[in-house]
Amino acid sequence: MYKIQKTQPDLLSNFDIEDICGMIGVPLHGVYSKDELTDIEPLIGCYVVNLEDSTEGGSHWVAVVINESYVSYFDSFAVRPSDDVKEFISRYVKNQDIQTGLSWSCNDYGIPWNIRVRFTCVSDSAMSLSPI
Repeated sequence: MYKIQKTQPDLLSNFDIEDICGMIGVPLHGVYSKDELTDIEPLIGCYVVNLEDSTEGGSHWVAVVINESYVSYFDSFAVRPSDDVKEFISRYVKNQDIQTGLSWSCNDYGIPWNIRVRFTCVSDSAMSLSPI
């Protein structure tokens, strides 16, 4: 169990998140407010994003994981990504179909993708997937 000293009970700062990710080996590219994403080039790795602008006090943290073959978004409230986060992700994702509309081979892609996600996430409890 990792212990982080916090300035307020149950609130994590960007510094806390960076420290925790460093201790457990998460390939973190950074912790940002949603408005700061416009200046960031999306690369393979992990990002933690606060859903308020940098000029505000901060509200809720979400995670984005970019891999060679997929992008995962996690929100503990199961809310879809904000427009800022979608725009950030869209700069990495190339909209490319790998299956035709008349094909029945979706499980040929879906099952291996799920297996890969299962074994590449930091831990089962730390990562969940939400449709973008």
